[in-house]
Amino acid sequence: MHIKIGAALPDLELKLENEAIPQADALKYLGIQIDSSLKWNNHITLTVSKANRTLGMVKRGLKEAPIKTKLLAIKSLVIPILEYATQVWSPPHNKNLIKNIEKVQRDGVKWAYRLKQRESVSNCMIDNGIICLSDRRDNIDIQFLRKIEAGDYKVRLKDYIQIETHDHNTRGKIGRASCRERV
Repeated sequence: MHIKIGAALPDLELKLENEAIPQADALKYLGIQIDSSLKWNNHITLTVSKANRTLGMVKRGLKEAPIKTKLLAIKSLVIPILEYATQVWSPPHNKNLIKNIEKVQRDGVKWAYRLKQRESVSNCMIDNGIICLSDRRDNIDIQFLRKIEAGDYKVRLKDYIQIETHDHNTRGKIGRASCRERV
């Protein structure tokens, strides 16, 4: 299978040993669902579904377990599904997709702490030092950029990010990062 990314590209007939390679609108590569428009809706929907199934398994298996064990299971089995390859697909700009991702963690916390319907999951997370997934994704992105900066990955940031400085602020220079288009 092959995928054409971008509408401006012509349709190509790719062959391998005189056999046509079929074109798909989406395909899974290294665990990431990629579609021809590079939107992440399908990937996130599949990821949330998988994480919810795993959370359901944890809930069934650990009904009477202590809170600590439940949280460990969620952190070990569910959260990694939701955070896999976030450097590629995050941040989604669709607020409903973000809510769906966050809802899995919130459901897990609500179950682990046996919260009642009207009790605040947000307050419980804050009180117990549980970081929401969007903040965790931001931290993962920052760690990734620091590793690139340190030379752990062979990526030239200047090809992708341009830092602009403006001298008009009286308190010093302001830096702003913007993405460069690849030519």
